[in-house]
Amino acid sequence: MKLTLRRQQVRVPGGRIGQVLVPPWFTDPERGMVRCDAAPLLAVWLSKSLSGAGGRPAVGNDGSHGVELCAALGPAAAVAGDDGSPVSGIMSTVSWADRRGGVGGFALVTHCDDRVALEAAGEAMRQWAGLLRSRRLLLTDMPALCRGGRRAAQMIDAMTREAIRSDGGRVFVVGRPVADETRLVAWKLSGVVHVDDLDAVPDGAPVVFPAHGVSPSVRAEAARRSLRVVDGTCPLVTAVHADAAAYAARGDHVVVIGDRRHASLPILAACAGPAAEVVHSALDVRSSTTGAHGSEPGPVSFVIDPGMAVEDALPIVTALRDRVPRLAGHHFDVLCDAASDRAQTIASVSSGSELTLILAADEIDPDAQDALRMATAHPYPRGPAGFDEGRAGGSCAVDVVTCLADLKPERLAGVTAVGLVGTLSAPAGLREQVVAALAGLGPLTCRRRTVDTAPAPFKAGEPSDERLGDDASPAMGPPVRVTDRDPALITARCVVPDPPDTLV
Repeated sequence: MKLTLRRQQVRVPGGRIGQVLVPPWFTDPERGMVRCDAAPLLAVWLSKSLSGAGGRPAVGNDGSHGVELCAALGPAAAVAGDDGSPVSGIMSTVSWADRRGGVGGFALVTHCDDRVALEAAGEAMRQWAGLLRSRRLLLTDMPALCRGGRRAAQMIDAMTREAIRSDGGRVFVVGRPVADETRLVAWKLSGVVHVDDLDAVPDGAPVVFPAHGVSPSVRAEAARRSLRVVDGTCPLVTAVHADAAAYAARGDHVVVIGDRRHASLPILAACAGPAAEVVHSALDVRSSTTGAHGSEPGPVSFVIDPGMAVEDALPIVTALRDRVPRLAGHHFDVLCDAASDRAQTIASVSSGSELTLILAADEIDPDAQDALRMATAHPYPRGPAGFDEGRAGGSCAVDVVTCLADLKPERLAGVTAVGLVGTLSAPAGLREQVVAALAGLGPLTCRRRTVDTAPAPFKAGEPSDERLGDDASPAMGPPVRVTDRDPALITARCVVPDPPDTLV
């Protein structure tokens, strides 16, 4: 790309005193039309840097020296001045050509007599030209929701369509619905109401149970009132709830293993009975009185919250077995690998990137914090070819991006490998905006990565998922199976996508 880099400054019709125009495209005399995919990002950056520069307002009458992202500006365009007559402009451009013949770049247009704007544009062109390079973008390629979550969301969609067709009534969902922003807005407009309990649900109204289930008392009340229940509980969650209730019914002391941040944990504990013990880590087990001081406890069984990563849960089981040798518990077939796959996918993308961008609604969003923890859990590879050269302790560079303005150009300086992690709360269209902006800063190669754990056959040919086989939960669909040629339990696949139109 560096060999094709070209900087020019030409006179054009257009430009106003107090404005720095950022065109979405311009025309190069030799290369023709040049797309400026980074124009929105450049405009946001200039707006911040020029906000205190003084001068006449670019847009509005607030007295600030701002930036306008114009609709289209080519050599033949004429921008009228305040008196209606054309004014002279200077267009500074940077462009490059990629190996496929595509052309990209960016430009700034200022009035030839606006000294402040000319200086600002010159400095901006110098800084942004330094950002240009070929980059590799590694994107997480995983569903925003697990299979159980997608199943519950589809049930809510179906209920809203039915309600609209019938009487236009409301659909009630126990607990806050879990979905992306676009879907949540659509549900709200369609009359979906989330409730914490059934007291707010009118008799005869449809009510949907969420993927993480509801407590036994809520189920009993729904049955007593004969409510129109649509059970969106994940089949794996249902199986774990049944195990917890069965262990409690036979008199076992039930230890519930789960993450305190998950809404499903209190519900599972309720299924295990009032005497259930909840533990979140191996440290909790060591401080527990169960099996302490070599005492011989009564029957002890464990259940694991399906929303907990398997890698976090199994060490707790090991700690329990050290204290209670005769520990019983449910079969590991009911464990959900979605949380583990998500964590491993994010960690893999982060470890393969110099800068990881996490897309979320805000920095304190739980989904963003979870992704941030996963991205920083694994440092960069060390050594002469590692990304951590010059980084103390091999720390990961991770930014949370809530809007295009959060994408800081100075963080991209010198960065060749970028990771992009989406979250459930990310604003609609943000991923596309970020990808387009990166594509406007040099030739961009996009790759997708996911870690997918799937059942694998035993050597004798017996399936490892007898309890939850193809017929056990038809609503979830058959489990994904690996072929005989690929017996690995965990496979990371890298898929080359069709290049979107926005990519150079």
